[in-house]
Amino acid sequence: MSAMDPDELDFKDLPIFVYADNEAMQSANSEHQPIMVCCETDQENHTHVFYGKRCSQDFLEFLDQLTINEDEFERPVIVMFHNLKGYDIMFILQELYNQHPSFPKAFELLELKKGFFPHLFNTPENQSYVGPIPPSDTYDPDGMNHDKPEEFLNWYQDQMRCHVGYNLRLKWKSTAFLTSNH
Repeated sequence: MSAMDPDELDFKDLPIFVYADNEAMQSANSEHQPIMVCCETDQENHTHVFYGKRCSQDFLEFLDQLTINEDEFERPVIVMFHNLKGYDIMFILQELYNQHPSFPKAFELLELKKGFFPHLFNTPENQSYVGPIPPSDTYDPDGMNHDKPEEFLNWYQDQMRCHVGYNLRLKWKSTAFLTSNH
């Protein structure tokens, strides 16, 4: 075994540890929505606070920035949440899926149904609903990312034009939408 010159060793960055927690609020229809993500890293004595409707998105962008060191090389980032296995992960996964609609393709998951789902219309009192397509705001276009609101508007207008007299069966639509995401 030969001795190595320390100058020739390939030192890799140690991972940055990020300790995070999020808070959510309940909307009028009892939907949980993220409102704040707080985090600290093991490399600084500062709490980062991401607040508002974009808090999960802003947090993920922050993590993305941490993956590049000052020399423009990639470095590992390890994130630990207060309650990741339970509650906290749903907001992060939801944001990952919203940012990357091709996420299912990465796992070779087949999307069975195209379209959008009226999540804000999906309430206990509407579970047996059969009727016209719900109002566009029940699809939460304001909560969509990137070019999705425009895509949604085109889709919704097509649905309104092509399905005059169409009756939505919410339970069937829920099942089709959910199974296309798994």
